[in-house]
Amino acid sequence: MNDVTGPCFFQALLCMLYRNDSRITANGKKIVDEALAIIKSNPGIINKEIEIARMMYVSVKTLRTAFKRQFNKSFYRYQFDYKMEQAFYMLINNGDIKIYEIAYELGFYDEFHLSKSFKKKIGMSPKECRDRFMPAEKTQRN
Repeated sequence: MNDVTGPCFFQALLCMLYRNDSRITANGKKIVDEALAIIKSNPGIINKEIEIARMMYVSVKTLRTAFKRQFNKSFYRYQFDYKMEQAFYMLINNGDIKIYEIAYELGFYDEFHLSKSFKKKIGMSPKECRDRFMPAEKTQRN
């Protein structure tokens, strides 16, 4: 390293470390907030921990720890639960949307994968959920 690039490189490295350190505050809340923004910006994608961690310049362990502290669940469990909440919301607030459309929108393989996951998590099928919780004035399905 010559004298000109050495200090610049070191200064850039210090800036990057400071930026990362300032995001790891309040038990990882800032990290979680950034990860949630990524998850919620495109619910049709199943995000991988390593991809999110790389995007945020943190380790996978740091991301995992932050999610565990804030939600007492793993990154994957949070993401799955979020998708189930979104499916529930879509089912009861839009009688015209088909289950296969919800599955596609949320990144499931197909409507059967969504239905099986939904029933396991919620305790009833998407159709049962819609019939039970959708307000009568919104039931416009064919």
